[in-house]
Amino acid sequence: MSGPLGPLVLVEDGLLPAAADGLGPECRVRTWHPAAPGDRSALRADLDEAEALIAGPGTPVGAELIDAAPRLRVVAVAGTGAAGVDLAAATRSGVAVVTSPAPAATVAHSTAALLLARAGSGNGGRTTGVDLTGRVLGVVGRGAVGRRVAELMSAFGMHVLAYEPGAGAEQAGAAAQDRVVAVELGELVRHSDYVTVHLGPTAHSVGLLGDEALRRLRAAITPGAEAPGSAGLLDSLLDSLADPSAESVNLRHIQPAAVEFAARAVWCALRGEPAPGAVNIPVGSVPPAVASRLPAVRRLGQFAGALTGAGVRSLGTEFHGPGGEESAAAAELAALAGLLTAAGGPYPSYVEVVEQARRRGIASSATALPAPEPAVHVRLTCGDADGGTIRLAAALHGPGRPARLTEVSGTPVDLALGDGLLALRHHDRPGLLAAAAGALAAAGLDIDCAQAVPVRPRGDALVLLTVSGPVGPALLADVVRATGARAGWAAADGTEVAPG
Repeated sequence: MSGPLGPLVLVEDGLLPAAADGLGPECRVRTWHPAAPGDRSALRADLDEAEALIAGPGTPVGAELIDAAPRLRVVAVAGTGAAGVDLAAATRSGVAVVTSPAPAATVAHSTAALLLARAGSGNGGRTTGVDLTGRVLGVVGRGAVGRRVAELMSAFGMHVLAYEPGAGAEQAGAAAQDRVVAVELGELVRHSDYVTVHLGPTAHSVGLLGDEALRRLRAAITPGAEAPGSAGLLDSLLDSLADPSAESVNLRHIQPAAVEFAARAVWCALRGEPAPGAVNIPVGSVPPAVASRLPAVRRLGQFAGALTGAGVRSLGTEFHGPGGEESAAAAELAALAGLLTAAGGPYPSYVEVVEQARRRGIASSATALPAPEPAVHVRLTCGDADGGTIRLAAALHGPGRPARLTEVSGTPVDLALGDGLLALRHHDRPGLLAAAAGALAAAGLDIDCAQAVPVRPRGDALVLLTVSGPVGPALLADVVRATGARAGWAAADGTEVAPG
């Protein structure tokens, strides 16, 4: 987490208080107002310290804004598309980009309500009787929302035609099961009284409905809440309506649920967990019970990196727990993030770790295995350039119970994997434990537990200590000098010290 004031989250004006409801109490929240391109002067002071930004669908978040926020870690869009975000710039800067899923039922119900309102609206806005029996509805896009709209409107006696861009013959069979007739787009346009569009911005959908097709429509319903990022598609649809008899309504409202999802994703990212809904992190949905344990996996990876040294060439991650391959992939990223951390430096973001590992020539793999008991277990195997390996394992207990280190290179151990963990590498140093106890006592700390582990031949060993408080860089250096250890590592901030 950030400094004593907590991380600063900038929330686009109009998205409060829903965003505040999803953020942790430690966050500081300020509103920001999207300015004209090139005019960001009012934002610069906040961007200097902002760690997260929440924007509405379609709000421009370009490279200039991202580059002006050196501490930015996540951009969350309160909608299903990220077309307004410069994804390449965000990824290049290690910034996660999150989108919010649109609740299919909510969007479908809004579409059905609008269809009914349009069907019952007479001249001058007067309400007339509604009879949709026998009318034809064209549904462009057969995703979750499109299928639900077809189901709802069939109950009003409408005949439903459907078209899915880029789909082959298989769409006809799927549509038939829903009592919907799958047709080509031209046929749908010719025969429909109403058309509803539910598409995201893809190679198949952009530019799909041109002027000629739109002139044939008697009414077009285009729910932008299904895909707020497809602004170009929907705006071109609106701009092209040359026929005054055709009506088009774009439901581009921002749902509070989408804002809350974006805020919760930001809070996950600020806690060091993969943000759900991230479009530039190579993991899918991770169970909350697993996500909350990933900081401990990251610390285990950092310990593995300290033991292996600069010559690390491979990392294997075994994950025993719920969530299968997606949880294993998330654990792999967390372990890599720790492994790649320079002594005392910041963790790379989950967006950066794969590319950083590739540049350093580190091969990484992950294996998902069933968990034999409720606790989640992780085993890391690090290989170095000389063919040596270091194996670490940990049991990651639930909330209120600290993770525990359970194995170091085949030797069973049982030590808390917390801020008080301290490791000293030595070569046949009698009296090392007493010297460490003296240096720690001078700083007001006691040794709670100690265990020696052989990690290489010729007497090289590792002494693992848990102490009564965190050990900072200066104290670690004192302990290394007092004991004559070859190197030391402290879990509190990942500091690694070798005698100077």
